[in-house]
Amino acid sequence: MGRYRLKRGLFGTLDRKILRAGDVIETDRDMVKLYPGRFEAVVVNIEPSPVRKKKLKKVTPKEEQSRDKNEEQKETETPQPAAVPKGKDVTAKFPAAVEEDFKVYQLNNRYFVYDTDDLSRPLNEVGLGVKVVEKYIHEKLAD
Repeated sequence: MGRYRLKRGLFGTLDRKILRAGDVIETDRDMVKLYPGRFEAVVVNIEPSPVRKKKLKKVTPKEEQSRDKNEEQKETETPQPAAVPKGKDVTAKFPAAVEEDFKVYQLNNRYFVYDTDDLSRPLNEVGLGVKVVEKYIHEKLAD
């Protein structure tokens, strides 16, 4: 099963849904080959970066004291404000998001789903259509 994003225009599916440019569809058919120039494949499974081992450096007592001073100074500084996603918070429109503690923001007719624990980066890299948001949230819960 693959995911494909409509590049431009409108597209009617067999189940009578209308896709708009930017919408993502999941299907067993290769939409890139069937409709050249209309769809592009969306990469879903990204391999994690390999873990690199760090060599530990010996720390002199003087460097350790300097580190301690820096840590104390950081503790007294004012904390940075939490990240705020771009767009309008429309979480209330999506019952699954409210129930499962997700946030949904709308930006230019595209919807982005965030985990409330990390509002700095959306869970979906590509903006979703309004009809796909609930399904996407349920898929994230199944992962």
